[in-house]
Amino acid sequence: AKHSIDIEVYIFSQDNLGKKIINSLIAAQKKNKIKIRLLVDGAGSPFWGGKLVRKLEKYGIKTKVFNPLPWQVWQWRITSTKLPILLSIYHMFMKINCRNHRKSIIIDDKIAYIGSLNVDQRHLSQRNGGQNWRDTAVRISGCNLDSIKQAYNKAWEQNIWQSRIEKIVTSINNKFRLNNNVRRRFQLYRNLLKRM
Repeated sequence: AKHSIDIEVYIFSQDNLGKKIINSLIAAQKKNKIKIRLLVDGAGSPFWGGKLVRKLEKYGIKTKVFNPLPWQVWQWRITSTKLPILLSIYHMFMKINCRNHRKSIIIDDKIAYIGSLNVDQRHLSQRNGGQNWRDTAVRISGCNLDSIKQAYNKAWEQNIWQSRIEKIVTSINNKFRLNNNVRRRFQLYRNLLKRM
């Protein structure tokens, strides 16, 4: 990366793999002053916060939590929802099952890794201290990544006042289909069956 790294994961464990990635991000930031943003989910990463976040902020790495669980008070400061405190708490209870399961890494707005990989040592081989969990991701480059970047930015900002996330649904350039809600997943599923 030369300019930016945007990471979005459901689970970011603070195990050996997580620490290695954090240290790599800090090294990249120190070396090249790269703009780094890291977005985790409140249910998938319930212990995100504290010393780790302060360490990242010290090096200019921005981090946010998507929909923290209401009782995770330590995550309220870094939530992606920007509302007055009472509305924020109400929103957290009303959207308690609204989770961000996307896993993406966008580098310099030119390369993206998308798939099902979380940051968790269990995904490593047993030889490397993991449990051989099987997940898949693909590397995408040489095409327009605007829809992936736009989805990341919407989750990062989480402007809940914006017209119901503008039906997040557009399959921009027919390359990437975003399925951010149950209704949209059902529509895409029906469309796929119709095409087959």
